[in-house]
Amino acid sequence: RGQIDRIDTAVSQGRRVAIVVDYKTSEKKLEWAQLYHGLDLQLPIYLLAVENAKANGRIDAEPVGAFYMPIEASPKQGGLDEAADTEARFARKARGLFDGSCFRLLDQGASGNNPFYSFHVNRDGEPYGYQGKRDVLRPEQFSAVLRYARGRVEDLARQILSGVIGVRPYRLAGRTPCMLCDYRSVCRFDEHTHEYRELDTMDKSQFL
Repeated sequence: RGQIDRIDTAVSQGRRVAIVVDYKTSEKKLEWAQLYHGLDLQLPIYLLAVENAKANGRIDAEPVGAFYMPIEASPKQGGLDEAADTEARFARKARGLFDGSCFRLLDQGASGNNPFYSFHVNRDGEPYGYQGKRDVLRPEQFSAVLRYARGRVEDLARQILSGVIGVRPYRLAGRTPCMLCDYRSVCRFDEHTHEYRELDTMDKSQFL
């Protein structure tokens, strides 16, 4: 079970759409490698939940985006004379994934590099500038990502229901879940005698 923090709905080009917001106390973005390997499915699962709710008649909107929204920022060192300037420039981008056809709903007057969301409006007025380094997706890519996420969720669920619960921690870009695990003292996995599952890193372009 889980609970979505916020859902915003609007009408875009004659269709009612929904955007999911998940509040975070620090900045967070979607890691494409973790999504690919099924390690971080939070935002896609929220989108799939809204999709299912629409199919069941519980909400009259189709999902077009989901974001991690930072609501706190750590103070940075500096002199008092810098405080006013720092406050004026303060901005924390909402990060996630979204269908670029609805970018005007996020910022009606958007142009160039957007200060609030991860997209860049090019000279043609489209939000796909520098797309490989931004969160925006073309409509067909957004649909494909949701299909992939659904397949990963179904596969993981089948494994759990089949009793696949072996202790096989991964290592991705030098990081492992063992580093923050509360059960290291009683775990059967010993990094000195067992091998991690080595997972491939990838960026957004490689994922797509």
